[in-house]
Amino acid sequence: MKEMPFMDPDFNQQALAEFMEVDVETFRKLVPRYTDPERTLEYINSLRAEHAAKMLMEHVDYSMEDIASKSGFKSITAFNSAFKFAFGITPTEYLNGVSQMFKKKGA
Repeated sequence: MKEMPFMDPDFNQQALAEFMEVDVETFRKLVPRYTDPERTLEYINSLRAEHAAKMLMEHVDYSMEDIASKSGFKSITAFNSAFKFAFGITPTEYLNGVSQMFKKKGA
């Protein structure tokens, strides 16, 4: 999990700063775009959403709840919201689109 610390549901701006081995003030100076903790959380959630997208393709036997949990989301609602924010579609729409691609390839 060290290489993907964002999978910890409690990973936040403070944890990101610690991961980078700096204090929060230094982090905010180094990355002014993420001065606001909410904006930092959006970034963290985008990493989680990318991880979830890979898991959706690789683990078709997992439930959406499993994917959400294993990607670091505290709830399915947060997962759906972050995924839609990152990709413009819900995880279910994404999965349906991937399924359709594979069906067309196999046809």
